[in-house]
Amino acid sequence: MRGNFTTPYTTKRLTIASGKSTYSALGSGEGFFKTMGDEMAMLNNIQAGQGFLMDTDGDADILPTDRVTVNSVDYDVKGVSAHEMRGLSYKKVILIKGVNSA
Repeated sequence: MRGNFTTPYTTKRLTIASGKSTYSALGSGEGFFKTMGDEMAMLNNIQAGQGFLMDTDGDADILPTDRVTVNSVDYDVKGVSAHEMRGLSYKKVILIKGVNSA
């Protein structure tokens, strides 16, 4: 499964310092990145064409409040779920395109 993790990404975490909130780079990794289907987008209350899915390693540090950058485009993380298949752990991440820069 990890052989499919070929898309590089960077994770950014929201930090607050001196009363200002910014997203700071946290780490990077590789994942399997794909467009979310229209039906799944509707079920997740995401506008069609704006939802994406990414599978990545199970030990990746990604939270629903983070941002993920793929190919210089920022995505808000809407959800993260942990899974296991044949002894390999991985995470499914729901991403929304079109975030505002902080």
